[in-house]
Amino acid sequence: MSTLGYSVCAKTVEEYRKQIQKKHATKIENHFIENKNLFHVYNIDNYHAIHENRRPDTVSTSTANHFATCVAKPVINHFSVQHTFNGVSVHNPENVEASKICWYLINVYTGVFDISYTDRQSYKISQGLIIDTFDPIETLTIHSYTDNIVEHKEERSMRGLQLVGFREQHLYSVEDYLNALNVILLINSKTQHLDGKVAPVVADWPGQLFIRKLLHLRKSTNTDFIIPQQIKSFLPMLGPLHLSLNSREHVILIYHSFFEKMFHYIFGKKKIGKETSTLEDKPFIGTRAKRLAKNKGQNYKKIWKSMQRYQVLNIN
Repeated sequence: MSTLGYSVCAKTVEEYRKQIQKKHATKIENHFIENKNLFHVYNIDNYHAIHENRRPDTVSTSTANHFATCVAKPVINHFSVQHTFNGVSVHNPENVEASKICWYLINVYTGVFDISYTDRQSYKISQGLIIDTFDPIETLTIHSYTDNIVEHKEERSMRGLQLVGFREQHLYSVEDYLNALNVILLINSKTQHLDGKVAPVVADWPGQLFIRKLLHLRKSTNTDFIIPQQIKSFLPMLGPLHLSLNSREHVILIYHSFFEKMFHYIFGKKKIGKETSTLEDKPFIGTRAKRLAKNKGQNYKKIWKSMQRYQVLNIN
């Protein structure tokens, strides 16, 4: 800009930023006013820079900025759902009934949900239901939605996605999620698009926990903060991606000692860094696991049995 003879001061940049922010807020309000009867699915998640400066000082140990981001995805050709139908609310008055969940899992869903994807696919191949060959290594790729994208291309696209808002904050507590949900409720105070409607919120496990706590605490008067009654419109949902990530993280935490030894067996004890290796020296872990399975004759069942034996030895 200086070579063109132009100069911009900090005040001009700040004024321009405020104009963009004001226009975006108006754009979001107009979207919900025009699509008030359209069904929307919300997502609340945190974002932080992983390349932050971790040099500690007298105030903090890092300079990472954490943001709570909220987006809304309209579901085309689907109308919004009423919060209460025939006098029955979408929320369970008991919030979460663990006894009923356990009963249904044991007496109804046993033999349905406890069959792994690998075993189910292998059974289909043995029965001739699937002609294509099945590679268990592909199950390591949990972010692949190729098959579903063909069938639900419109739902999984980014078209129509609205950035409702974001603010610099953590998502570690009930109050944090209340502040994040207030971003939506602030817009609703002007548009009334959530009045009497259901707003599904796709979130990870902490999001499920803290939002359900808010739904339970809204009936209580012994809270240190005010919970608006409009929060009853939110219905937390755990998506398949978060379920897969959380379950895999749970397995890693339980068998951490085993996976640590397996990691060093595959990659060695030398740490991989920019100074000590090149891009060619760091292939995808799935490729390394596949080479190991071919060279050593191991498979997933053997690894799983080794994990079970390892746990038994630790217990004994």
